[in-house]
Amino acid sequence: MLFLGIVLVVVGLILNGTKPKDNISSKDQEKDEDYVKDDDYNKDINLNSKLIYDKEVKIYIDSVNVSSDNLTIGISIKNTSNQDITIYNQDIYIDNHLVSGNIFLEVEKGKTEKDEISVYDPLIRLGNVTTVNTLEIGFCVEDINGDTLYDIEPIKVSIDDKSNTINVQGEELYNKDGIVIKYITNETDFISTNFYFYIENNTSKDLLIYSEGVTINNKNVSSNLNCDIKSGKKNLTLMMVGDTEYSGEPIESMQLKIFFLDNNEYKIIGNAILNKK
Repeated sequence: MLFLGIVLVVVGLILNGTKPKDNISSKDQEKDEDYVKDDDYNKDINLNSKLIYDKEVKIYIDSVNVSSDNLTIGISIKNTSNQDITIYNQDIYIDNHLVSGNIFLEVEKGKTEKDEISVYDPLIRLGNVTTVNTLEIGFCVEDINGDTLYDIEPIKVSIDDKSNTINVQGEELYNKDGIVIKYITNETDFISTNFYFYIENNTSKDLLIYSEGVTINNKNVSSNLNCDIKSGKKNLTLMMVGDTEYSGEPIESMQLKIFFLDNNEYKIIGNAILNKK
């Protein structure tokens, strides 16, 4: 009878669209509620078509939207030249952190086109991005034949949302001579595991930081870390390891042989061995 009663309770919960919950304290529930609020984070920042580039091509930043897993930048392009153009973005930085996203627009002469850059980048969730203080975007403008008309270096835009709150937590593996490297986390899917590393370049040089030789749990893997990072910038980069070499087992040890190369002079300026504990 006791077993039958338990079954009836469970069935009733299922029919009501619920499922039994673990016995958790009110404090744990508060933490869970806070997490849900963060997970649902969504904020619009209206910049009222802020003009950031003013030549024959005028570039405006219209808005920025920050959510829990995506950042969207509203762009307007006004073509006041005497020819049709195509325009696409190059590097994008959020508060000096390099992120990925792209826009490609064809704009007829005398016309204005609008679009959005969607930034689906691990930094948005792993760095808990909820505010944007500064934004930098570079652009390339071409004619209809693909010849470059303007190669626009990254333009810094002050958003003045709030103070920068990007804080990437991780295990520090290296901190010397202005270079910081942290191991953040790993995520496994059905074909590979992504190992995330956070890198800061506080030197006066543009660098290429790369590994030649990686072991995980004392086993050599063929994948290596490879990151271009400009002076004064930050990057959340990843190293992909196929499931035939690493299948998601706990990491007992990880070692990387790292080299630092001056990306302007193409000269190795240092090396190190990094060990994850």
